[in-house]
Amino acid sequence: MSGRDVPSRTQSSATRSTSSQPTGRTVNVYADDDLRYWATKWDISLEELRRAIAKVGPQTETLARYFSKPL
Repeated sequence: MSGRDVPSRTQSSATRSTSSQPTGRTVNVYADDDLRYWATKWDISLEELRRAIAKVGPQTETLARYFSKPL
């Protein structure tokens, strides 16, 4: 039984660590870590990112073009 518990904990740890480096096609506007990741990656403020998402949507490809930044 405990052998089954270990992979579950490992999977949870892996899930947590990948959330700090989003790879999705959209910015998750409900996850502060996701917003901070993209704001840092594109060297913009969180407020600039939020305004851009309101204007052009949360798709990372569209936002990268909007800010003239690489994806």
